[in-house]
Amino acid sequence: MSAWLALATLLVVCAALGAILGLGCTALLVAAPGIFTADAVVATAVRSMAPMLGACVCVYTLVCVMDGLVFSSGRMAFAAGSQVINLPIVAGILAMSSRANLGLVGVWGALLCLFTLRLAENGAIMWRDFGPRRDSLKPHHAAAAAIAIHPSGAVGAHKGLARRSWNAHIKSGPGDGPSPKAHDA
Repeated sequence: MSAWLALATLLVVCAALGAILGLGCTALLVAAPGIFTADAVVATAVRSMAPMLGACVCVYTLVCVMDGLVFSSGRMAFAAGSQVINLPIVAGILAMSSRANLGLVGVWGALLCLFTLRLAENGAIMWRDFGPRRDSLKPHHAAAAAIAIHPSGAVGAHKGLARRSWNAHIKSGPGDGPSPKAHDA
């Protein structure tokens, strides 16, 4: 199975799981809002925001998987930088929701905006790193592709996914695990 096919399969399965979880949460909140509170007013509020919460769960399921892909590709600077940019955006949405007296619906709306924004950001960086193969580049683009930014952020000849790991200094022995001597050093 190619890496691209594995990635596509992972995202499709994740989207299906997110949809199932989102629909399940929505159904639970609509059918039984009383499991969270005995107050009828709060139960009505919980029921009214069920679709938004279900959408949040669905999108966030994809965001978690995409975050894992971003982290595993070594893009820590991207992950941190996007959060620095996203924080004031979400704070602004929350401030507007507060001024409009949207209450919990405004909070969940802000979260849905944040999750959707993160999904778009992560999707864009994954598409850039792992999207259509560079083999299809025209000859005049080949020079630009030869020296590229690796997914890890390092600039150099692009020969596949750059791997950085906290335990990269441990040398593997002939077996599957690390060499016992590597731990003694």
